[in-house]
Amino acid sequence: MAGLQSFSLVTLCSIALLITVAYVLITAVTKYWRLRKVPGPQAAAWTNLWLLIRMNSDEPFYYFRRRLAEKYGPVQRYGPNRVMFSDISAIPAIYGTTNRIYSKADNHNIPVAYANGKQVLSFIALKDDDKAARLKRNLHSTFTTNGVLSFEPHVNHTVLELVGHLNAVGLSANLAQWISWFAFDTIARIAFSEDQGFMKQQQDVGGAMQAGQRRFNHWNFYFAIPWLDGILYKNWWVRNSKRPASALMRLALRAIETRKLKGGLGSHHDLLDLYMSSAERDPEVYTPAAIIGLTMTTMQAGAETTAFTTATCMYSLLSNKRVLEKLRLEIESVAPATESGWELPPMSVLRKLTYLEACVKESQRLRPTINIVSERVVPAGGATIAGIDLPGGTIVGMNTGGIYHDPSIFGLDVDAYRPERWLEASEGTAYHHEPRKLVLPSGEADVSRSPRCLDGNEESRERIGNEFRGKNLLLFGLMGA
Repeated sequence: MAGLQSFSLVTLCSIALLITVAYVLITAVTKYWRLRKVPGPQAAAWTNLWLLIRMNSDEPFYYFRRRLAEKYGPVQRYGPNRVMFSDISAIPAIYGTTNRIYSKADNHNIPVAYANGKQVLSFIALKDDDKAARLKRNLHSTFTTNGVLSFEPHVNHTVLELVGHLNAVGLSANLAQWISWFAFDTIARIAFSEDQGFMKQQQDVGGAMQAGQRRFNHWNFYFAIPWLDGILYKNWWVRNSKRPASALMRLALRAIETRKLKGGLGSHHDLLDLYMSSAERDPEVYTPAAIIGLTMTTMQAGAETTAFTTATCMYSLLSNKRVLEKLRLEIESVAPATESGWELPPMSVLRKLTYLEACVKESQRLRPTINIVSERVVPAGGATIAGIDLPGGTIVGMNTGGIYHDPSIFGLDVDAYRPERWLEASEGTAYHHEPRKLVLPSGEADVSRSPRCLDGNEESRERIGNEFRGKNLLLFGLMGA
């Protein structure tokens, strides 16, 4: 009897194993066959482990994507169910700028955070389009070009502080480090009207910078296999466990509690006040957990991208004396030096400096802030994107590494830092219609008209313009930014 029971157990386990193996094989073959006509690495067609390894290798995935486009053409398969496009005609379809909206892929669940068992709202991770529309309705006007101008005093304050610190340290400075401190203090003032003392203390106060970087690294690691992140970090036990709050969450909670003690709603002009006032108008969306999440997102995404955008532009300029001198002349045309020094030109003036804008865009073309693919899912019924028929459920995205180094778009000198290319758009180039709309400081192709996106990119111009007015600095440690 015991032998029979043992035999039955072994038999059941064997059957279960065979079923599992058969399921995995059938699924793999089905996915492979669905996209068999899309060129790409053979390993990528069979397993997402290929993408996991590529995204966590020493070579930034952005540069590897460029090589994929050069080898396989304007459409590349980079996973069993993943397709990238280097054809700019695919942008409106994928990111919903002119037609129906494609849902975000599951890897947007990775940045989701929880507080007391409840999900905290993040615009990056939000996949509910109706809720995203309600969220944007209250925030849109603030993130437009004119809306950003209202935060100019906050930016001026930290720019002047940064210039003062750099003057004090002398001709040699770790500029990347100073820019990181500056970025966090700037975003903190825009978010809740007071900096966190990063520049004053010359350190990562409270570990907020490190916490933000860990969140980005976590997203990058699990990007190819988001289901594993769900099992390990989004299960019921983890969501409801009493774990210590992260440094970013502690910062957000402290800012909210401090605001309640200092006058509450309407007492300050910053993003936290915007979130709190939005809660008065739409409490169903702007819950207390949502306000925490938006404050966290503001600090993490805002500071990290601000620091990287500024640092890469500074590196590009300090490495190209001709461009630096030309930009200096443009800035001095609106902010001439005086015997007593110089004054910060207003953003309304800086936004008219076309060469400054071109410098920022050109640095982001070569070293974009965003290293991952902003993935979307083809709706049921399938779709034709850039002439390619794709079945429903296919994950799609834009290969900016291929686009930004396409000689047919940017000319034969695609590896050169030459901002003038943004001012030379003509009928003979692929971007002659809207050259300023092809690349944004975020590093992704233009999706500013998408219902999910908030407008406004003026802050980068003021940061770069004000930091360059003054003196040259010797570069130290910037390559590690």
